[in-house]
Amino acid sequence: MTNSFSIDSYVYIAWDEFYNQLEQHHNQFKGRGDVWSHRYLKSFRKIAEICADRQLDVADFVITSFHLLKKGHLYIVPSDLTKAKIVEQYIAFREKMGNPIEQSWESQTNTLNHMLERVVPDLYSGASEILKDVGLPFAPWFRLMAGPLDAELFEIFGELAWRDIRSDRRLLRFLRECEPERVARLEQQIGDFGDTIREAYKNGE
Repeated sequence: MTNSFSIDSYVYIAWDEFYNQLEQHHNQFKGRGDVWSHRYLKSFRKIAEICADRQLDVADFVITSFHLLKKGHLYIVPSDLTKAKIVEQYIAFREKMGNPIEQSWESQTNTLNHMLERVVPDLYSGASEILKDVGLPFAPWFRLMAGPLDAELFEIFGELAWRDIRSDRRLLRFLRECEPERVARLEQQIGDFGDTIREAYKNGE
């Protein structure tokens, strides 16, 4: 069972991502308010508890549920995401489609490994040179997270990678789990990603 410390972090993410989705897909920019005094706080806490109990990615659950709901809903409220039907639909969808972030990581890793086998040393000297080539199909965040620690690589892709990661909580959570030291290093060099528990508590202490 996830402890209350983690639950509060999940509550914050559920609230934040819910209003991100309203703004992006419904052009609704009102109602965000403060999470800890919000009129839908109970619903956000319920979403957090569902995700904790079922070990679901909170941000992905909210984002995907919006897509699953929006065809039949003119207006979505937080309590819609707490219903058993949408939870089961989400789980079925993820079982069928898989995790897009993991799939992206695996695909880019396979491409990099394939190139290391085929074009080194004839065309490239190694992984750093491959990942510095802007014409190759690697995301900026992947170049920094999977490649060698290289100052020039950071100079080229650091800001782009930081923005990519900062804008996608699913990606951030995935990278915190698989590359925590590199994520921390990127924060030290550019700026905090704002997903820590201290942000969740900044208005609720």
